[in-house]
Amino acid sequence: MENSERNVKIDIPTLVAISIITWVLAVSLHEVVGHALTAVFLGLDVKLATSTGVEILSDQVSYDLWSTSNVRTLLAAGTVINFITGAAALLILHFRKPTSKAKQYLLWLFATFSFVIVIMYLVTTTAIGAGDWIVVVQNLNPRNLYIGIIIGIGILLALPCYALPLKEWMPDMKGNRLTLLKITFIPVIALTITQILSTLRSPYLKELGGQNPMLASTFVCIHLVLWAILVNLIPVPRSLREIESISLGRSPIWLVTGIVFFIFFVFILGAGIGPLSGLGD
Repeated sequence: MENSERNVKIDIPTLVAISIITWVLAVSLHEVVGHALTAVFLGLDVKLATSTGVEILSDQVSYDLWSTSNVRTLLAAGTVINFITGAAALLILHFRKPTSKAKQYLLWLFATFSFVIVIMYLVTTTAIGAGDWIVVVQNLNPRNLYIGIIIGIGILLALPCYALPLKEWMPDMKGNRLTLLKITFIPVIALTITQILSTLRSPYLKELGGQNPMLASTFVCIHLVLWAILVNLIPVPRSLREIESISLGRSPIWLVTGIVFFIFFVFILGAGIGPLSGLGD
């Protein structure tokens, strides 16, 4: 039977819930674990950790702190955490093959979202002179060489980070254009709305100077839209799985969990968590 003759059921509310859960996990790992908790372990006081950034109290250290190896570790940790956890999700998807299709969606989307964040930080934000990595290299010489190395690493990682989650999980979708649109654009729309709503709660939204949290949120969402467009335009790579393997039924447990994660991300992390005292204070 050809794929074009098959009707694949995708429960949209459950897909939305799983998409929100994976996005909240990816962003929280970047900001809270990667940046905030790393700062705490380095003995730095964190004033506030939000869904768009982390503020460290500036009067506890001299400005020269930002050129130290400890702070380079702090700035790089967010991207590194996303890469490690995204790779772990992909490995679990490959070796353990969860029987629950919802869990397979969770692992696939989490790996995908995590890798998109990684490539964004290494390549595009660094190329435009923004983001964590541009600060990491600001006092290194020759600075342009280090910037080139970071961008080069991101470019080398871009293809496998894009292709491997697709090769591992997504079947040949020929003749199932609507299903492909659903499983790519619905997650992106869900996380975009969630991210924007969370950003609207940011205490730094109306501050003059510094990073614009709404611009930062829009920037990352644009990368995810580009990912969805590429997946729909380029029919490779794909797995050898049957198309029925991506069917997704209604799950009240995932729906409730999605609501809980949404509330946390928008109303708690959006407004900020803190202060957090550095270890040794």
